[in-house]
Amino acid sequence: KTAQYNAPAKDYAVIIDFSRSLLSRRLYLVDLKEDRIVLRSRVSHAFRSGWLYANEFSNVSGSKKSCSGAFITENPYTGKFGFSMVIRGEDKGINDHTKGRSIVFHPMKKYFPWSDGCFATPPAVNHFLINKIAGGRLVYVMPSSGG
Repeated sequence: KTAQYNAPAKDYAVIIDFSRSLLSRRLYLVDLKEDRIVLRSRVSHAFRSGWLYANEFSNVSGSKKSCSGAFITENPYTGKFGFSMVIRGEDKGINDHTKGRSIVFHPMKKYFPWSDGCFATPPAVNHFLINKIAGGRLVYVMPSSGG
């Protein structure tokens, strides 16, 4: 997928498996050079996409649903949720409105595992993850079978 989507940086990639439960460690940071998983983590999906499983996806602003497909990471920044990172959707009609929808990586809110569509990770791994993948790495989100 890194070659298919022409990700500028080919050392790390992230796979998010939305066929797994919200309670699972379903985000995988993969070291592509060493061919190994560096990090497994929980990651949010949008509350409107499903309770435990993300079953409904959208590319529409205001839907407050998750999206799937391929993304390329961009720049980190500090925003209202803390240390965060911009991503760009690469699949026309599936996730290409990601930036307009302000879908980003950011730390999870304490005791609230859902988001409005963003990829929120536990604060303990958020900074490490963003530092590894910012600046042109592939993030590939596999939808659940219902999505």
